[in-house]
Amino acid sequence: MKAFVPNFSKHHLRVQLVRFFLLLTVYAFSMPVNGQILQRLKDKLKDRQEKKVEEAEDNLVDSLESGIGSLGKPKAKKTGEKPKNINSNEDESAQTEANTNRLSNQLIAYRKSDFIRGDKIVFEEKFESETVGDYPKSWQSNGGGEIVSFDKTEGKWLRGVNNFSHTPEFIDSFPQNFTLEFDVINEEKGNDYNEFNFFIANEEQKNINDIISNQNSTGFMVKIDFYHDVLSYNNWTSVDEPAKGYQSLGTPPSVDIDELNAFNYKKIHFAFTRQNSRLKLYLNSTKIFDINSAFPKNLKLNQLVLQTGSDHLNKNASVDFSNIILAETIQDLRSDFMVSGKYTTSALLFETNSDKLVETSYPIVGMIASYLQKNPTVKLKVIGHTDNTGNANANLVLSKKRAASVIKELVDFYKIDSARLLADGAGATIPIDSNDTSTGRAKNRRVEFVKF
Repeated sequence: MKAFVPNFSKHHLRVQLVRFFLLLTVYAFSMPVNGQILQRLKDKLKDRQEKKVEEAEDNLVDSLESGIGSLGKPKAKKTGEKPKNINSNEDESAQTEANTNRLSNQLIAYRKSDFIRGDKIVFEEKFESETVGDYPKSWQSNGGGEIVSFDKTEGKWLRGVNNFSHTPEFIDSFPQNFTLEFDVINEEKGNDYNEFNFFIANEEQKNINDIISNQNSTGFMVKIDFYHDVLSYNNWTSVDEPAKGYQSLGTPPSVDIDELNAFNYKKIHFAFTRQNSRLKLYLNSTKIFDINSAFPKNLKLNQLVLQTGSDHLNKNASVDFSNIILAETIQDLRSDFMVSGKYTTSALLFETNSDKLVETSYPIVGMIASYLQKNPTVKLKVIGHTDNTGNANANLVLSKKRAASVIKELVDFYKIDSARLLADGAGATIPIDSNDTSTGRAKNRRVEFVKF
């Protein structure tokens, strides 16, 4: 193979030499200029590096503000447009803010509600002593169920599946005037059959099947259809000529209620008030109906039945209930309930081991505030009491803090002069009932208002 030898002509070689000497001359005369160009290039490079560092610092600050999980994700444009992959922590922050606003609005609504729990607790059922997986010992059913607990929701619950009914054995009769409350959970909304029915009635034999079929009894029922967000009600009687004042609701109306769309273990609170023949129903803080002739006058109620309906093939679509409170209304709270100089109530409830008032207790504080506003010279000592669960010293401190919490609501929201109020607590030292039962403990957890 022949070696490759470039074929340069003399003319071509002369041209290349001229170009070389020209470039060498230009380079020699432009050394200072090139130094300036290099310096400017170095400066620009340094500026760009510093800008990138600043941008990285900005992204880090933004990430820390919105949550560690957003580190390394693209920063939103200054135009306000968000990147396509929206930060999940931003969603959580928005959801947290929405929940806070919802709770605030709900608290305001409860303060305006006219539902006031009865003064004297007749029984309370939270299934605290029951074993998860078992059916509660003091209840009866025509099909069964089980006690369950959840990570998402506090307490124990009686889970009802299929179309089964449940009644407590410990109810022999209802007071003539009472309040009745309970919480309901709709676990899932994955089918078209999630219902909860509520019956209160008079039935001589106390037969569950007679009650749910409206046979041989007189009573009132409420039907809640969680899937269609509809509530309906009806009353019935087995008497040919019911007592005067009874009005048949033979064609029960239906009420569309968005709040029934709550599922995924969210609690819904139901509350009833009976005043002789009058019946009122509240869902959370909203009054659903107020019927003057729901029952014959002087009817003695003795039966409570809670019926659940759901798809038996989908166990997680069941409806559960708990936190049942029956309380007798002894006094007409619209009159001077402090006429004796003292008012005691078990209706002011607090969260477990806490001085935070339960939402349903706010109307009672409002009633106390109204009384103080109408009687500007009255001063009240607020005394908290607890049951004997836990440490005695801790209970004493808790009872005082609960009394102080009631006073704080009176002062902060209702603007009652703090000089008219005095907080005290007795812990579990002055029980008014046995601490051996759930109902007895509920009675002992009370608040007294005493004139001084």
